[in-house]
Parts: sequence; structure tokens; C-alpha cells
Amino acid sequence: MTTIDPHINLMDRFNKGEQEAFRVIFDRFYARINYFAFKLLQDHGAAEEIALDTFTTLFRKCADFPAETNIRAFLYISTKNACYSYLKKKNTLLEKQKSFYQHEQQNEAEAQASTEGDEVEGEVLDAIYRAVEKLPSRCKIIFKMIYYDGLKAAQVAEQLHISVNTVKNQRARAIQVLRNLLTEKEFAILLATLAILAQEAGPGLVSTTL
Repeated sequence: MTTIDPHINLMDRFNKGEQEAFRVIFDRFYARINYFAFKLLQDHGAAEEIALDTFTTLFRKCADFPAETNIRAFLYISTKNACYSYLKKKNTLLEKQKSFYQHEQQNEAEAQASTEGDEVEGEVLDAIYRAVEKLPSRCKIIFKMIYYDGLKAAQVAEQLHISVNTVKNQRARAIQVLRNLLTEKEFAILLATLAILAQEAGPGLVSTTL
């Protein structure tokens, strides 16, 4: 342990910034301050770092302490504040990491749900397209001209040289056949899709209702 001439006042030498006086103070308080920090943090590395930083600050302020009791109070208060600040930053970081992790999990779940939804939708649309291909020849032609090409009933009748009523009847027959070929869910999606196409095409497109 460092010794110092007892005939010379320790605080006077400490206030002047003498290394030997600082070493005496350091040896006297460091172990206690380090242990105090560890009790607050439960982290040996962080406690040691904070204790050393506190003593570094103490030495820089050496001229500000009239008595050893003031040094002791400064060391404990500074260490406590530094530990609380450390814990606050650590907890904030943990909360941010937790929030980020939860956000990533949510995004992953949403992406997975979206992918699964796209797969289901693709399967349904594929089933509808396959069902359309199974329609009787004339029904299929008229159905595609109305709903694929967006033609009005009168335009279909003109191109096929048939009456508008025949076009409507064949359209209705196509819908009925598709009702039998598709599941309830698939048929509901078909009707919803046809309704959208009818809305986009304007009032001239034949209604999908039977």
C-alpha cells in the first residue's frame, strides 16, 4: 500500500493533485466503491468500469474537496448515479431489442399469412379457370367473350350472328354449369369477380345474377 508522510496534511496534497495523495485515497475507497457498484449492477465488468471512471472524475476535481468526508460522499453519489444511468440505458436497449424482435415476428407472420393467402387465391382462380374450360363449347365461347373480352351482349350476338336472348341464355347456362363444377367458396369468388368485371365494363355487361 502507498504510504505518505503523516506530518504533511493528506487533503492539502490531494487538493494540489499529487499522485501519492490520490493513491492513498484510491486504496482507501476503491474496493468499497467497486463492491457498491457491483451490488447495484450485478455485473463485475461494468462495476469496475464505473468505479474507475468515478475515481478519474474525482482526481480531475481534486481541488474541490475540503475534507475526506466530502470525497467519500462524492464517490458514493457519483457511483450510484452512474449505475442508475447505466441500468436505464441497458433497459432502454433491451426494450428496443424486444420491440424490434416483436416487430420482426409480426412482419414475418404477416408475410407468411400473405403468402398463404396468395397461394389459396391462386388455387381458387386455377379451379375457376379449369371449370370454365369444361363448359359446353357455345357456353364457353360466349362466357369468355363477355367476361374475358369485356364485350356487351349485343356485340357478342352480332359477332356470332345470334340473338341477344340467345347470348343471355347461354350466359345463364354457363353460370349454372359453373355452380355445379365449383365448390361453394369457389363459386362465391367467381360471382364476386364477375361482379367486379361487370362494374368495370359499365352498364352494358350482362348481370351475373340468375
